[in-house]
Amino acid sequence: MKAVPPVSPNPAVSPGLPASKPAGTLRADLSLFITGLIWGTGFAASQFAIDAGLSTSLILLLRFTIAAGVLGIILFPRLAHTRIREWKRGILAGTLMFAGFYSQTVGLRFTTPSNNAFITAANVVMVPFITWFLLKKAPPCAPSSSPSPPSAVSPSSPTAPAPRAASPSATPTPSSAPSSSPDTSPTWTAPPNP
Repeated sequence: MKAVPPVSPNPAVSPGLPASKPAGTLRADLSLFITGLIWGTGFAASQFAIDAGLSTSLILLLRFTIAAGVLGIILFPRLAHTRIREWKRGILAGTLMFAGFYSQTVGLRFTTPSNNAFITAANVVMVPFITWFLLKKAPPCAPSSSPSPPSAVSPSSPTAPAPRAASPSATPTPSSAPSSSPDTSPTWTAPPNP
């Protein structure tokens, strides 16, 4: 019988205090927050413009002109080295993006900004299924790592349970039932609660 090693407390975590985040995490979190803020306020700003009597075309003309001006200033040195093929692909992508924004802004005339944002964000879920339908091929799945037992708690967690004495029922074991998934990693079963 193999003994389970005791869980050693993580010296970097003080009891009762959350672990400190790596240096780049705050910048990433702040960037995501700002992106979400800009994305979300765009719906309200479009609704204000519609309520003020602006047409869909004028709203998008103003929006895309401002965006092109800001990006043109920032990326001007790189524009000189852009190849024709990149311009063609950029025009195609920009046309599709314009069609999406136009449809979204027209739809905003008939619903609330929150419904419009929900429907727009639903594309994240729909795109893999549309890809599957059009390409007749399932989209690739994210690689799965070996699953840990459901009752496992990270050793760095301040609420980690006290170690128990080793017993056959306390040690997770690979399931003997054959897995129906093509994944070859072992399937773990949780030990029964005493």
